[in-house]
Amino acid sequence: MGEQDNATVDQPVSAEPEKQGSAQPEKTFSQAEVDEIVESRLAREKDKLKSSLRADIEQDVRNQIADEQSEAKKLKKMNEDQRRKYDMDKKDQEIADLKAKLNRSEMEHVATDLLSKKGITADTDTLNFVVAEDAETTQANIDRFADLINKKAQANRREDFNVPEPKSGNNGRKAVDIKEFNKMGYHERLELKQKQPTLYQQLLNQPYKEEK
Repeated sequence: MGEQDNATVDQPVSAEPEKQGSAQPEKTFSQAEVDEIVESRLAREKDKLKSSLRADIEQDVRNQIADEQSEAKKLKKMNEDQRRKYDMDKKDQEIADLKAKLNRSEMEHVATDLLSKKGITADTDTLNFVVAEDAETTQANIDRFADLINKKAQANRREDFNVPEPKSGNNGRKAVDIKEFNKMGYHERLELKQKQPTLYQQLLNQPYKEEK
């Protein structure tokens, strides 16, 4: 037994036990798995974005419709006001035109009477020349027109007086006939007697005929 006690027993050295709870190696993903994760997250974000955009778009559409309805109401009211104003302006213009026609007709009637008293026949051209919008201007135009007529008549008579006396009663044209002679005043007859004594004597000897 002593030998057994003194004998050296060679026992194998056991390896150091593994530490419990040691970190496991980090899990890695393949490219396909990464792509799948990204696509999944993108899909979720797209759904959220679509929902948000849909809500914003719907609100924008509602706001736009409300604005259009408001503008339509404004336009309708504005059109009604403009139509009402147009009708009122049209009636006012019709009344003004009617008053102008009545005033014109009355002015023409008065002008015709005044011209007749001055020995002037009032035709359309004459009335267009003398008739104005107011009585004062019309009266001034009538006086000016009558003065022009009288001056023209006097000038024509002076031209007749200046015509040389015809050499023979049959061949020459008389400058003044009996009708014009009867209308002459004292000074006009005196002038005719001085310039054309023969014609003056012939007209003086003709019998007076009253105009009808």
